[in-house]
Amino acid sequence: MEPILLTQSGIEELQMQVSKLEVMLQRRKASVNRTVEWYGSDDEQYFDRLEIKNETQAELDKYKDILRKAKSVETVTTRSTDVVELGSIVHLVNPDTHYEMQVVSSVEANPLKNKISVDSPIGQAVIGRKVGDLVDVSTPVGKAQFRVDRIS
Repeated sequence: MEPILLTQSGIEELQMQVSKLEVMLQRRKASVNRTVEWYGSDDEQYFDRLEIKNETQAELDKYKDILRKAKSVETVTTRSTDVVELGSIVHLVNPDTHYEMQVVSSVEANPLKNKISVDSPIGQAVIGRKVGDLVDVSTPVGKAQFRVDRIS
């Protein structure tokens, strides 16, 4: 079984999501059972609620599988501040702007929280780079060049 490398905070977020989904699944199972009691198992509401319950179960199973395979990058490697690697927080600058982002696995990527997938164009552009390196990044509005200002 190939491990899935996640940051410790990514593992904790997945654990919270699993807990929420387990509670949600119990409520949805109860809803399916009530629907059967009230309307029978041939009712359209039963099938709708059963489908929603099954979707929740599938999502829960997916997250549990990820957690079973997950290894914290912090325990697998000693993070360097010399080179951008999985788990690094990288500061990119150019004359117009400054970006701070964490390079994470695709499982925990969330651009709204400045968590960029190592598989994304920006992630691929910065991985392995050092402070002072110039990085060409493809963005939705075209190419941009940044300098790696700091790695933490």
